[in-house]
Amino acid sequence: MIKQINTPIPIPRRRPGRMVERERGAPTKDTRLLFSTLLDGRREETRSPGPAALYISCESEAGEKLSPQSVRRRVLNEVDLTKLGVEVTTCKPVDQKLLVVVTNNKERTVLSNALAKKGFTVTEGKSNSKPHLIKITRVDKSVGKEELLETNWKQNAFLRELTSWDKINSGFIPAFTKGGKQYDEVTWVVQVSKEVRKILIDSGSLNILLYRCKVEDFIDISRCFHCQQYGHISTNCKASTHTCGFCAGEHNTRECPGGMPHSPVCANCQRMGLPYNHKVDDQECPAYKKTLRKHARLIHS
Repeated sequence: MIKQINTPIPIPRRRPGRMVERERGAPTKDTRLLFSTLLDGRREETRSPGPAALYISCESEAGEKLSPQSVRRRVLNEVDLTKLGVEVTTCKPVDQKLLVVVTNNKERTVLSNALAKKGFTVTEGKSNSKPHLIKITRVDKSVGKEELLETNWKQNAFLRELTSWDKINSGFIPAFTKGGKQYDEVTWVVQVSKEVRKILIDSGSLNILLYRCKVEDFIDISRCFHCQQYGHISTNCKASTHTCGFCAGEHNTRECPGGMPHSPVCANCQRMGLPYNHKVDDQECPAYKKTLRKHARLIHS
């Protein structure tokens, strides 16, 4: 008699740290092309404008130019930063001036006006709605903003051969990190000057503590929740009707009458004449990949 053996069917394992569904407004995944910078998903309308810089200087009563350290002390004594409510992310000496970076252009204007009233000479950093951003992966999460800059300079001899400390100090501004609290490593997104970007991208990686950390461009693409098109957010959308992110119909995505298991339709691919049998937020979306390539060309131009 032949004994029957029941072989269990293996259950596919979910990749660690990967979410099947993501609530609106939650952080998106990195896309392979590079925020790595092509990050694994896309950022929609969750981020405010990027960091904004001010260069501050002033003179003593005798007409002598004060050092950045003296300027810093005078700013603290004469300007009520708490009352202004500005969030300073960086404060350091650069080219005999004090560089102060706040979170956005609105805060920069508030701080600039307050400083000017107190007699400081204030120069705004060059306006750049699309700053150069790079992504540094696998950084030990114990490394903070100041440590990231100092560690890069000390542990990577090629930087000291190709550029100066002043250029790195002013052209390398850590912006924010990505990665869950449960992980020992994070991804740092850094705003860089054109010169520093080229050096770091050409190198491809950096030594940071015990890791060899990959360096790539970071591309942040907005997608409108109203019309689903790329390049703007819903508050700036000029479309008169909603476009569904699931079926491309003229209604809000959350109010889609079809839903699963009906076949999805990507509104962006449908507009471009590309295969559209997928949701608009599919990471393999042809329209999205085309937009990524376009942004990548702008960075390298």
